[in-house]
Amino acid sequence: MIKALIVDDEKIVRKGLISMMPWAKFDMEIVGDVPSGQKALDLMREQEVDLLFTDLIMPEMSGFELIKEVKINHPSVGFVVLTCHEDFSYAKEAIRLGALDYIVKNDLEVEVMDDVLERVAAKYQAFMKGDLRQNGSGSFYGTQARVESAAAGDDSASLDRLSELVFKMRWLFMDREYRELTDFIIRTQPSPDVLIPLFCQFVLENSPLFGPSDMTGAWIARMAAVHSWDSFEEHLAELREGLRGRSACEQYPEEITGGLVKAIRFMHEQDHFDYTQNDLADLANMSRSYFSINFKAVTGKSFSEYSRDLRLARAKKLLLQTNKPIYWIAEQVGFKDERYFSKLFLQYVGELPSEFRNRKMP
Repeated sequence: MIKALIVDDEKIVRKGLISMMPWAKFDMEIVGDVPSGQKALDLMREQEVDLLFTDLIMPEMSGFELIKEVKINHPSVGFVVLTCHEDFSYAKEAIRLGALDYIVKNDLEVEVMDDVLERVAAKYQAFMKGDLRQNGSGSFYGTQARVESAAAGDDSASLDRLSELVFKMRWLFMDREYRELTDFIIRTQPSPDVLIPLFCQFVLENSPLFGPSDMTGAWIARMAAVHSWDSFEEHLAELREGLRGRSACEQYPEEITGGLVKAIRFMHEQDHFDYTQNDLADLANMSRSYFSINFKAVTGKSFSEYSRDLRLARAKKLLLQTNKPIYWIAEQVGFKDERYFSKLFLQYVGELPSEFRNRKMP
């Protein structure tokens, strides 16, 4: 039995992870949950712990400081990072410190929890055997030509550039950008334990593009389990083909697709969704009617449908991530009327926001 400890300064997060995730199914047992790094160290002096799940940004002692202490005083303990931050730099730093994996708390859905724990359990077993995939592992990239030094793909500049290429989204729709992305990966060969979580995070954060959550979860589960570049590239091509198969992006010239991608990225980056279709049409350098036609052709959804799905996806994250009242959640995702928000949530999610939160949290 793997003895696990959860460290997070938000009680609702700790209790939610304990109750929602199928620990016993993967031979794990929660032996404690504490709100700070210091309390975690105190508990570990008295209680045997095999696996640490820790937040990164906490008062008094950060998760980074806790990890460093654990590596010195408890070197046999593996650790997994918990974060709500969109900025991939947090996860990159944790991976450099030796994290087995990282979990974006506000992206967790019930449909993917089995896959998350299965992945963590497998990496923990590899960690205990001493054969966890190493940075720049030749076994992952096989015979692909190596241009950089063994760790070149994991330096800060390379990882920043990789993250930029991935989150620009253009590779999803444009063959030239896709080749640029895959060529960059082959040339720099980042650690698969950086590469794979980055793409899984990208899909989770942009889930309205990729269809139902069960399809997204299944793709993430398969991607998380790959052990070779050929398999990785096959799954990446499958993701693109699935999206492009639902759209007509190949029928449009690059300047049209590029403008639409710019608009879609803008939608995903806004905190309160305070934009209109006219705003996005201007951003894409199109008339409103032409933008509307092209947007649906490329995404497979009308602008209003896509915006609705994006808002509801963000609302679900906030319901799980915070204990804020429903009216606050509604305002954060662009709804001024709480009753209308709840009605829409019920219509498309199948339950009221309060029921969704209560079912998933203790």
